[in-house]
Amino acid sequence: MLRTVLPLFIFITIQTGFAQNQDISSGQVFDGEPFVAVNPQNNQHIVVAWMGFKWLNKVVIKTRYSLNGGGSWGDAVDMGHMVDGYTSADPSVAFDNSGNLFLTYIDYNKDEDIGGVYIRKSLDGGQSWGNAVLVIEMNSDPGKMAIDRPWMAIDTSGGSTDGNIYITTMNAGGAEAGYNPYLSRSLDGGVTWEQWKYIDAEDWMAGTLLKQPMPTPAVASDGTLNIVYPSWVITQNFLPQYFHAVSDDGGDSFSYNLVFESANNVSDNKAKKGYLLRCNPVNPDNMVFLFLSDVEGDADVFLLETLDAGASWSEPLRLNDDEVGNGKMQDMLWASYDLDGDLIVAWRDRRNATDDGFEAASGFWATVRRVDSLEFSTNFRLSDSLVDYNAILANAGNDFMCIDLKQDTLNAAWGEVREGESLNIWFQRMAIPGGAISSVSKIAEEKIIVKLYPNPTENQLFIEAEDIFGIEFYDVDGRLEKSRYFDKANKVEVDISDLSSGVYLLKVNTSLGSATKKLVIN
Repeated sequence: MLRTVLPLFIFITIQTGFAQNQDISSGQVFDGEPFVAVNPQNNQHIVVAWMGFKWLNKVVIKTRYSLNGGGSWGDAVDMGHMVDGYTSADPSVAFDNSGNLFLTYIDYNKDEDIGGVYIRKSLDGGQSWGNAVLVIEMNSDPGKMAIDRPWMAIDTSGGSTDGNIYITTMNAGGAEAGYNPYLSRSLDGGVTWEQWKYIDAEDWMAGTLLKQPMPTPAVASDGTLNIVYPSWVITQNFLPQYFHAVSDDGGDSFSYNLVFESANNVSDNKAKKGYLLRCNPVNPDNMVFLFLSDVEGDADVFLLETLDAGASWSEPLRLNDDEVGNGKMQDMLWASYDLDGDLIVAWRDRRNATDDGFEAASGFWATVRRVDSLEFSTNFRLSDSLVDYNAILANAGNDFMCIDLKQDTLNAAWGEVREGESLNIWFQRMAIPGGAISSVSKIAEEKIIVKLYPNPTENQLFIEAEDIFGIEFYDVDGRLEKSRYFDKANKVEVDISDLSSGVYLLKVNTSLGSATKKLVIN
């Protein structure tokens, strides 16, 4: 297979200052899958969206905005649900050229196979959101559940297709074979959406061996729509492949290129194996594709690059610079171009862990390449500490990272379990190059301080908070299982031997308000 081989990349060093990471969600039950976007016209304007638990509403999408680089944040806004009993997932946010802000996400009930992908528009930078508009319905392709992992790409080229909004999806788990990547398109700023279409085509099919062929979209600076998706069809090629679908007419038609083929996929099913396509904003012929591979013996972050709009791609370049084959898995990658062409790649890193594999302590690291250089920097840390492994990280979609680079300033958000059993979202704002880090205030504050112990427990539970007058035990579906009421007390002891083993949500009612904690009963 012929490829254009790019010049050798040589590593250089960045000196990094460091400051403490900030917990921007502070939830006591669950916060996950953060997505961060920075206004290209104002790098002090930051918007973060995430999946957050809401009492008796399962998971909803929440957003907050900052107009001063994270120094302070507006009130959190949650999107609610289209129908009672739905749950939400997979948020992403993006700005168009006019400063309009868009949010897309799933709202659905998988047990009943209903719901869809929705989009909302904000005219005030995330302070408020318009009504939800349906992009693609769960069974618009009957039996295929075509709504999973919606990614959004907005054309900001200034050309004839400027303002087009593209959303790609794939089949959800449990869908009927065969499997396809999907494209939905709006030509009027998200007001209406055309009938979805398959991205793959004859001789370029995703196939039936990969049940979730996730497409990753990006729009080049000349308005060309580029999408990469995986394929495994034995009659097309014995090995799995990645295909590049390219459209110069706004998604009306596609031509196709081969990105690469490989047998060295990451075998650990717990690893977050996402891959990503990014377009250089100053050169429409230049794109990078990021992916994981265990070709060197453990999962590493690799980059492929094209300088001819996808007609040929470079040989893979390993980006994490820890010792080759040391058993330290990297995963959960993300990448961002600055508007002037600087490129940064970040990932979850286990190089400093004592254990090998997925279930090892981790932090977050990155590397950067300046637009006027062929060299990637020595890897540098984004997170301020090595965090022990927690079993919640093995669940699908529970951890995620996202970065956005604007005017040499990196904004990064990721999911991590640092205290107790709750997954929270952590944020870092860092100058690139130089690594000077500015701390960011919390997006959400916990006003009610509650301690419960032991947790996990079997028979007895102690709860401490100011002026407790009642507690309620709910199962994870929101059903009340047990309640107790007290004269106001700062510490109470409760017999929970009548509750079955499992995970519960404990609502603690105090004279200052209520707080919710997660409780595990063995």
